[in-house]
Amino acid sequence: MEADPLHGMTSECPAEFLSSLETMAAPNVAQKIELPKETLKELRPLGHEISLWANEAQQLALRVSKDRYPADLKAFLNFWLPALPISPPIEAFHLLLSQSDKGYQISGSSLPWMHDPTWAALLQTPALRSSWISSLRASHFDHLMRLLPASWLMDPAPLPPGCVMPGLEIATWADLVTLRDHGRSFKIHCAQSASTLSDLQSISEWQTMLGSPHPAVLVEQRRSKAWVLARYEQNAGKIHLAGAWLAENGQLFAAQ
Repeated sequence: MEADPLHGMTSECPAEFLSSLETMAAPNVAQKIELPKETLKELRPLGHEISLWANEAQQLALRVSKDRYPADLKAFLNFWLPALPISPPIEAFHLLLSQSDKGYQISGSSLPWMHDPTWAALLQTPALRSSWISSLRASHFDHLMRLLPASWLMDPAPLPPGCVMPGLEIATWADLVTLRDHGRSFKIHCAQSASTLSDLQSISEWQTMLGSPHPAVLVEQRRSKAWVLARYEQNAGKIHLAGAWLAENGQLFAAQ
């Protein structure tokens, strides 16, 4: 599945940051700023955690190919695993984070595999939770879960009676329309297209987009008030935060 790296929020993000995701060049910023300790606490371990996630995702695909999962879970993973090969980063890479009233969220990356929201949805799939935690450690898993946008695999198979989708509390995808007036915004990624669901769309538009179940990934969106671009590099086999830039209120700053 091909998807835009920012899940439809590129119009809000500074062009300099988007260019840096494409070219890996540092933004041309003269103003300096000292990032809050809370922000640095979020950023410093993140490069290492992304590498751990990629490594485990690679192992997950390998285990599926070697029949290491029960038949039903293997069939599910064979259906959803992205075709794009994945591997831990071996060179410098950039991550883009957006800040809302609910904290930071990863919104983009220079790593191609992170452009596909399927990986974030697989990380959040309950049936794989114990597998992810055993490889990433609970603290790294929890940090990634907190920073990644909430994502769901829109599997057309019906849920067992009495079950609901975690985080949505609905039993069918058609029921997503009940969240329209709750101030929540979503993007549906399907094949080569993406559609937005928010309060700006009418109920009939929601119902039309949700009326025909089809394999897709649902990603919840937040309105951003600031952006952080982080650069990660490797030294002696360890990934470290090598630079960061902040965009806020129309101004760009380089972290000191």
